[in-house]
Amino acid sequence: MENRPLFSQIQSIESGLPFTDFDKIRCALELSQRKMGKIVGIGHSTLAQRKKSGRLSKNESERVDRISRIFCRAKEVFEDKDIAKKWLNEPLEYFQGKTPLHFTSTEIGGREVEDLLGRIEHGVFS
Repeated sequence: MENRPLFSQIQSIESGLPFTDFDKIRCALELSQRKMGKIVGIGHSTLAQRKKSGRLSKNESERVDRISRIFCRAKEVFEDKDIAKKWLNEPLEYFQGKTPLHFTSTEIGGREVEDLLGRIEHGVFS
C-alpha cells in the first residue's frame, strides 16, 4: 500500500480497505491466505466472504494497514525487501520465540515491533 495523506488513510480504513490490499501485502510477504488471515484475525469462511464482497471490515483494515506499515519500516531499516521479509517471519527470543509478524496482530505488539526496528536502526539492542 502506498503512502497516503493521514486523513485519506483514516477514511479508507474506516470504510474498509479493498480486499486487494490484503492480497498485495500477503503476496509481498509470501504468505498463504490462511496464514495472513490468521495474523489479521480473519477465519477461513470470513476470508472467503471478504474476498467475494471485495472489502475488509474496519478492524481488519486497521490490522492490514499496520502490517503494511511495519513491513515498509522493516524494508527501510534493513534496506532490503528479502531481509525484511525474513526478519518479520523469523522467531525471535526477544518475542519469546514468536515472530515479529505474529506480534503485529495487536496494536501494542505492532508498536513493540516498530520500537525494536528503531533500536536496530540506531544500533541499540537492549
